[in-house]
Amino acid sequence: NREVASLMVTMLESVCQSGTAAGVIARRGMRDRPSGGKTGTGNDFKDTWFIGFTPHICCGVWIGFDSEETTLNRYYGTGATAPLPVWVDFMKAASEIRGYPKNKFQLSERLSVLSICKDSDLRAADACPNTYGEYYIRGTEPTRFCPIHSRGGPAAAGSGARPFSQSWE
Repeated sequence: NREVASLMVTMLESVCQSGTAAGVIARRGMRDRPSGGKTGTGNDFKDTWFIGFTPHICCGVWIGFDSEETTLNRYYGTGATAPLPVWVDFMKAASEIRGYPKNKFQLSERLSVLSICKDSDLRAADACPNTYGEYYIRGTEPTRFCPIHSRGGPAAAGSGARPFSQSWE
């Protein structure tokens, strides 16, 4: 269903915006092109991969050995260090060659974004110092507010809900 697929896109997009892939994507000049993906590392650093996508193209990069005795070292043996730079370079080049625009993912309009407190993992009160945006299908949002930073209870916290917009910053 479109709502669940949209939630998956937002989760995988967070890997590229603020997760394990964010630094490499920024350093290699792809922050302006929306992307999502997942890093991966095999047992004992034998394999590593990054599978990712933009609104127009999907690609996976695997780096490893076909021998059980050979492994990548700890530095090169993670999905963010070995395959991710290859993925970014390919995706940038392929997108430019094909003329793909840098448009955002088209997500379901039935999503809403709530501010969540990083300390309590509940809806943020106005006084919560560290928050992040979390996507929900409308009608499934959490109802409890952060008890750690709420002065005066949930009424003082406000609703915390806002309609989905194409970006959270």
